Order: sequence, then C-alpha cells, then structure tokens
Amino acid sequence: MTGPHDAWALSKSKLTTWTILAFVAGLALLIVGPLVSPPSLSTTLTAIGSAFLSISGALLITEYLLKPTYTADVLRLVGIDREIRQTGLSELRLETQVEWPSKYRRSNSVVALISEPQSFRQLHWPAIIDRAKHGEVSVTLLIPESGQPAAAAAAGYSGQQSSFDEAITSLRVAIETEWRRLLSSGQLSTNAQLTIDPVPTAAPFGVYMIGRVWCILLNALVPDLTSGRMAIVFDAGDGSPLAQWVLDRMTIVDGQRETPLWRSPNWDDHRERLS
Repeated sequence: MTGPHDAWALSKSKLTTWTILAFVAGLALLIVGPLVSPPSLSTTLTAIGSAFLSISGALLITEYLLKPTYTADVLRLVGIDREIRQTGLSELRLETQVEWPSKYRRSNSVVALISEPQSFRQLHWPAIIDRAKHGEVSVTLLIPESGQPAAAAAAGYSGQQSSFDEAITSLRVAIETEWRRLLSSGQLSTNAQLTIDPVPTAAPFGVYMIGRVWCILLNALVPDLTSGRMAIVFDAGDGSPLAQWVLDRMTIVDGQRETPLWRSPNWDDHRERLS
C-alpha cells in the first residue's frame, strides 16, 4: 500500500530526466522567444525559458555537486560519533564546568592522581568529604612528592618550586586534619577509608577514577593566560580504549608507590582510643 506522498517521490534518474527536459525546454524558449510576435508574447516566452534554465541548473548543481558533498559529510560525522561512543566519552569541558558532586555521590571508590593541588582542594575534596559522610567509600589520593621541578611545571608552578612544595604540603595537612576532625565528631561514615600515597615522579595530567566514571584533567599550558584545565570525562566500562590507555599509565604510577604517607584510622580503633 502506497502513502499519499508516493506520487511525488522521484528517483534520481527521473529527477535527472525531468531536469534535462526543463533545461532543453528553457533553452528552446530562449531561442524561439525573440522570433515571435507580438512583443508581449516574446517577452513572456523568454522569461519562462530563463526561469526553466535557472531552475534546472540549480537542480543539477544540487543533485550532482551539493548532495554528494553533504552525504559525505554526514557519513564522516556518523563515523566520528561511532568513535566517540566506543571511547565512552561523555563530557569535554573545563574542569570548573563539570558537575563533580553528582559523580562522587554515585561512587564508592575513588582513586585520584593529583597533578594540581589547588583545583583538587576547591572542586573535588568537598565532594569527596560529602560522599564519605553518607556511606561506604574507599578514597586513594596519589600526591606528588616535593622537590620535583617537572611536577611543579606541569601544575603551573614553573620556576616556583618552593611555592609548589608548600601547596602540596598544605593540601596533605588540610586533608588529614579535616578527615581526623570529622572522624572524631562522628560525621564520617564508619565505612569511609582514606589513603594518601606519595608519587615520586611528575604527572603531566591529573587522573580521577570515580567508580566507572574516569576523568583526565589536562593542565593549562599557560596557567596565567588560559582559562583553566580541560576535563575529558568518560565511562571506563565495556572495554573503552581510553580506559585502557589510562590503566597503562596508572599501572606505571602504581608500581612507583611507596609506603603510604597517611592512612585514615579504622573506625573501631579510633573509637577505642577515644573511650
């Protein structure tokens, strides 16, 4: 059964045939028009012939030049979209534009390779603390050791080694102090655990593994002039090649980890010390 629009559906061959006929008719009218009389009829035929030529020319250009180009672009975009889906990419935006609390809220495992202490302290740590107050979560923070010029440069502290070392130390002390305080006051979940590990080599970018949601944070090339770090957020499940790329590099970092700088006390042990 045919639909109401089937009568108007033209195949490419039929469209080409009618376009050529219109072109020929228009050309004929342009030739014959000036030869007929009266002048009004001659003008009318010439105008119709000109219109036929214009329309048929536009149709031919559209069908044989514009349509193939447009189709190729669509197919290329479909291929790009397929590649994006395979990597699991969900967001590509500035770090400050990502809704971090919702991502931490849905996860009970966090591993963060911190390359820039200030953004972690402002954007991530509050969300991690909020998650630790509401249920089981295991948090591992990989923090660069002091005295690493490459780490300082990657974080935007080029030529300011002492400032970078101070920022790293300040971050670690602040994290430990706040965790102890909240633990002592009973505000943290009894199943929340925090470990801080030193990283002896510089990380040129940050990696945040929040359950299945992973993120690569690209440090600003010129921190004082550019708009901040770029966040590449993706789903690490279903064999994402991007996740494998991150795992390969995190494995190298993991092999360099030494004795943890600090591990949060077990809740029961802490309660016994308080009693």
